[in-house]
Amino acid sequence: MKSFKTFVTALFFVFSPFLSYPSFSNEIAETHFKQGMEYNKLGEYIKSREELIKAVHLSIETDKFHQALFFNYLQTRSGPKGITFYQDIVNKHPNIPAVHYWLGRLYLQRNSLQEATTEFKKATQLAPNDNHAFIALGHAYWKMGNVEGASKAYDQANQLTPNVAIVNEGLGNVFFKKKDYPNAQRAFEKAIQIDPSLNDSRFYLGLVYEEQAQIEKAIEQWKAILESDPNVSEAREKLARIYFMGERYEDAAREYSMILKVRPGSPEIYMAFGESLILLASSTEDPDKLAQIKNSAIDAFQHTLDFDPGNAKARKYLETLTATGASPK
Repeated sequence: MKSFKTFVTALFFVFSPFLSYPSFSNEIAETHFKQGMEYNKLGEYIKSREELIKAVHLSIETDKFHQALFFNYLQTRSGPKGITFYQDIVNKHPNIPAVHYWLGRLYLQRNSLQEATTEFKKATQLAPNDNHAFIALGHAYWKMGNVEGASKAYDQANQLTPNVAIVNEGLGNVFFKKKDYPNAQRAFEKAIQIDPSLNDSRFYLGLVYEEQAQIEKAIEQWKAILESDPNVSEAREKLARIYFMGERYEDAAREYSMILKVRPGSPEIYMAFGESLILLASSTEDPDKLAQIKNSAIDAFQHTLDFDPGNAKARKYLETLTATGASPK
């Protein structure tokens, strides 16, 4: 007859696979994840999803598995399928914050804002020290137009992790909406300091500077945006307008002409371009340059009327210019 010690040892070896299951499960999940990512590289997205789903089921709290699956649903434009999948997981694992967070992300992607906020709030309750759900909740509230809700969520995220660029950008948006320009300035400046590539923060920082009559600083921000991406017409339009208001008509005309390369069907931009040229002509003495400017203005006002035939101001400009002897190119 075996001794009691031998019996206990035998039981340990029989049941030890179950005792070590979480570690073993994570290893298998990692294998499925790697295989899923390999399929993804090959463009075999359905096979990739199958592997990633296995990884998620085996390691339900591992965010990188959820993130990869989330992007797979986006790549394949299968958001509704993703929502159905995560709704089922939430029902089975209601106390896992990650599943609420990623279901919320899928809702947010579909612009189902009320559903997204519900899931993000649940995630914040289950994991009050994780800033990701607070950030996402702030974004959802902001998109809903709930400024106070966004403010509270971003504040909480900022308290948890104070040096996140996107959180400072969110706070800047809230302060700007409230017309609290000094605090908006500080928030946007910090966002850019952390991540200089945040062109949205730069754009609004320019607006903040403009509101506070810091015109050169505003110009600096909008020029920085255009250096990184010359096709951001919103920044170029602000730059052109501020040049116009500052009586820098040559700079304004240059910027408006650049905007027309990406927005060739805009009567408003043709009109502004033409008016910039008219005012530039008033300070030009060189006859050849003056004739060239007038011809460009005629062309601009003609295009304005092509797209907006009822524009009486453009028609008046055109009649005056053609009466002086200049002719279209």
